[in-house]
Amino acid sequence: MSKTGELASVVEDLSVIGKTLAAVGEDLIRTAARVKACFPEDCLAAVPPEGTPVPEGGTKKKVLIEEIRSRLMALAEAGFRSEAKSLVRKYSGGGSLTDVDPALYPALMEEVEKIHG
Repeated sequence: MSKTGELASVVEDLSVIGKTLAAVGEDLIRTAARVKACFPEDCLAAVPPEGTPVPEGGTKKKVLIEEIRSRLMALAEAGFRSEAKSLVRKYSGGGSLTDVDPALYPALMEEVEKIHG
């Protein structure tokens, strides 16, 4: 078989594999929708990544993302930039403040205050 023929065969195989992967992806989406339908909406709230500290119960004051952002900026400006980044990564799992679950804001704020009251 010529090189061109071999290449055509490989391209055909890749095409079949691509179609199979697309079908599997569609099956996964349908399955996920069926699983989601089995649970009430309030059970599907964002679950923090494994290892993320969970705030203790009790009556804590509501903390806004703007307050957190401001305190983290002050922390960074005071020479604790790496600590600020580390805290955000710890609570977000992804490294972005917008990825932090609002339920974790009080715990995050508490840690910020421990470093730089």
